[in-house]
Amino acid sequence: MEPLPATNLNYRQPPAKKPISIFAQNSTGYNKLKNRIPENLMDQIAAKCMNWAEENEKIIKNSEVVFQYEEKLEKNNDKKRRQIGVQKIIDEKSYKLLKEAVDDVINEMYPTHYIYRPGKLIISLPGCGMQMMHMDFEEVDNPEHVQIPIFVGLMDSHIDMITGGELFNRNYYRVNYEKGDVVIMHGNQIHRGCKYDKLNIRLYFYAIHKGIKDNNKDGNDSFSKPNTQIKPRNNNNNNNNIQ
Repeated sequence: MEPLPATNLNYRQPPAKKPISIFAQNSTGYNKLKNRIPENLMDQIAAKCMNWAEENEKIIKNSEVVFQYEEKLEKNNDKKRRQIGVQKIIDEKSYKLLKEAVDDVINEMYPTHYIYRPGKLIISLPGCGMQMMHMDFEEVDNPEHVQIPIFVGLMDSHIDMITGGELFNRNYYRVNYEKGDVVIMHGNQIHRGCKYDKLNIRLYFYAIHKGIKDNNKDGNDSFSKPNTQIKPRNNNNNNNNIQ
């Protein structure tokens, strides 16, 4: 798989208390695993989630907005990328089986980690814009303690990943994943969500190190700051639309 043209990417390294790690600057920290969730289970969950998304527009519009830009530009967010706890949508038995299957992937690849907090259904409404490049979690003191984001496909979905070379080489791959696929990545893997012209849904989990406790009373993760953004410059290339 060849990287997409570097000219489609323009961004700068965000200000931080310390530099982005070499792991992120030479970013190869993701893997796509094909058909890792049992087919029958995924068929049931995908159908349930899609039916719910198609029938609950009002609930979706009142659900949590997923960021699109850095904070000072967030007023421009089209608010068409949303998330809601998947446990509110599927039955308890299905969720338990889903979580066990994702746990198996984590135990295989990151045995020091475990799934933390319930999974989310991410919904891109028709016309959802592209996210800016970002890392889901900021660098932490102990690299082994970084959180592990996990995407589970419910239908054909897409995510752009920085790959190879230093950060400013700006090469990236469009990773396409399907129902039952699992995309797992290092917490400071640089990536972005794609544009969608049609309704799109996928699942999101993350895992933390077994030695970490969340002691923050307001419910935010005290061990790593989420969503470290990579600021884009103007980009008038319109070839990144996903149907």
